[in-house]
Amino acid sequence: MAEIKEVVELLKIEASRTYKLRVEKDNIFDTVIEYLLTDRCELQKIEVEFLVDGYTLPAHDTGGPTRQLWTLFFQECLDKSRGMFEGEHGGFLPISNERALTEKWFYALGKAIVVSLVTGGPRFPYFTESCFSYLIDNQKSETTQFQHELSGQVQLLIDKVKQSAGETDVRSITNQEQFNSLMQQINSNCKDIIKITDKILFVQTVTKWFLVDKRKTAMEQLKEGLNTFNFLDRTKLCPGLKSCLVRDTNFTPNEELITSRLLPKLGELSTRNEKEVEIKHFAATLLLALKGDQAADLFEFMTGMRELPLDKDIELHIAFNQQSPDDTLPRAVTCGHLLLLPLGNADIKSFHRSFKLALEHRDYFGRI
Repeated sequence: MAEIKEVVELLKIEASRTYKLRVEKDNIFDTVIEYLLTDRCELQKIEVEFLVDGYTLPAHDTGGPTRQLWTLFFQECLDKSRGMFEGEHGGFLPISNERALTEKWFYALGKAIVVSLVTGGPRFPYFTESCFSYLIDNQKSETTQFQHELSGQVQLLIDKVKQSAGETDVRSITNQEQFNSLMQQINSNCKDIIKITDKILFVQTVTKWFLVDKRKTAMEQLKEGLNTFNFLDRTKLCPGLKSCLVRDTNFTPNEELITSRLLPKLGELSTRNEKEVEIKHFAATLLLALKGDQAADLFEFMTGMRELPLDKDIELHIAFNQQSPDDTLPRAVTCGHLLLLPLGNADIKSFHRSFKLALEHRDYFGRI
C-alpha cells in the first residue's frame, strides 16, 4: 500500500505559469473562493500578496504567504458565523447550508485542502471520524459507533430512548413536546421514523440522520473538491490520509514539538556579546514555558501554518535579529521557518511581553 507522501509527490506538477493573487486581509474568504472556482486554477502556481487597507504588506512569496493564506482560509471556513460547520476543536461536521452549497463553498474547501497538501501547506485535521468515514466511502463503519459525535437535543433524545423500558416508552418519549421540532426535522429525511418503536433501530436511524443524511449534500461536494488531481481516489486507502483530515495528537504543533526543534538550535546559537547571551537565556525560559495554544501560535507565527504540513519533520530555525538590534519585537521569515529574536528588550519581562503581543496579532504582524 502506497504511503500518502509518495502519492502526493506524484501529484506535484511544474506549473508553467504563476498567478499573482492579491488578497485583502479583511476579505480572504471571498477572494479565495472566487479563485478556487476558476477553472484549472490548481494547475498554476500562486504568488500571494497580502494587503491591509489597500496597502501591500512587504513580503516576497517563496512559500510563507501562500501557506498563511491556506491557514487563514481554513479558519474562515470553520468560523461559526460562516455557517459551514458545527462542532468543536475535537471534530467538525459540515452543515448543508443553502448558500454554501449554491456557491460551492465545500467544493472550494476540498480543492484548497488538496492544493495545500500538494504544495507543502498545512493539513486540515478538523473533520469528525464519521465525516472522514463517509468521505473515503468506508461502508464497513456503522454510524452507531460514532454516537459520541451527537450533540444537543439529538444526544438527549438518544439517551432517553436507550434508557426506556420498551415500545410504549419509545413512543411516549418521541411524542414529548421538547422533541417536537427535532422529530419534524428527522421526519423530513426519515419518513417512517415516527413508526419505529424498536430501540436499536430508532437509535441507528436517528444517528445516521444526524451524522450523514442531513449533511450528505455538503459531504458530497467536499468529496468532489477533495478529488482534485484524483487525490481522494488515490489516497483513500493510504493510512496517512486520516491524520491530514482528522485530529491526531501525534501530528500537532504542540509544546513538545516546538521545544524539541528549537531548543537544540538555540543551544547551538553563537553569541557575540553579553546582550546576546542574555537574550539567549530569555528565549530558553520562554520556550520552556510554552503551553497548549501558545506553542501552536508560535508555530503559526514562524511558518504561516496553524497545522503541520504533510512532512511532519519540518525544520524550524532561530537566530538573533542582528540587522535591527534595537527592535523589541520578534520577527519571522515564514518562508524559511526562521524565528528572529529581538535584541532591544531590557529585561525578561519585556521580552516575554513582546512575544505575547506578536503572537496575539500574528495574522497582521512581524512576518517577512
